[in-house]
Amino acid sequence: MPRKRKRPSKPKHAGPPPIESPPSSRLNLGKYILAGIAVLGFLIALLTLLPRITVNASEPVDPTNSLSALFTITNSGFIPLRKVSASLGLGEIQPVGKPLDPDVGFDNPSGLARTAWSNHSLDMDDSYTISPFEMIHAYGDRQAAIEIIIQYNPWLLPWTVTRRFRFETRRQSNGRLYWYSIPAK
Repeated sequence: MPRKRKRPSKPKHAGPPPIESPPSSRLNLGKYILAGIAVLGFLIALLTLLPRITVNASEPVDPTNSLSALFTITNSGFIPLRKVSASLGLGEIQPVGKPLDPDVGFDNPSGLARTAWSNHSLDMDDSYTISPFEMIHAYGDRQAAIEIIIQYNPWLLPWTVTRRFRFETRRQSNGRLYWYSIPAK
C-alpha cells in the first residue's frame, strides 16, 4: 500500500487583534428603561392588592321615609378585612322643603354606632348592610346629609384604617328623595 504523503499545513496567520469597544450607551439606557418598567409593573401589581371598601345606598325601603334606605358595605379588594365596623355621622337632618346647608360640617369624629354594625370580617366581595333608621327614628320624609364611617384592619396588618363616605338626599322628578354619594370636603 502506498503511503500517503502529508500535505504541508498552511501557516496560520493571525489577523489583527480584535478591537474592544466600550459598552454601548444604548445598551445601558435599554437596561435602565427595562428596570424602570419592571419597578412600575411591580408598583401597579401592589396597588391591586390594596384594601378597597365601598358603601352603596339603595332606595328607601319605606318610600315616605328617606332614612329607611339601606347602605351596603362591601370589601371589593383581594385582601380580607377584619374588625370592620360602621358608624353613622350626622351632618344635617331637615324636614322636606327646608334646604340643606351646602357647607354642613360633620362634627362627631366617631359617629353613632350599634353593636350589630361592629366587628365584622369581610373576605373578597363579602358585604353587610346598615340603615340610618336603626339609629334615628325620625318618621316622615327627611332631607339629610350623613356620612357612613368605616373602620377596619387589613388582614395581617396591625393598624386601623378609617374611611368616610358622605351621602345626601335629593328630590327627584317623581317627588321622592334618593341618596346620592357626595365627595368629602
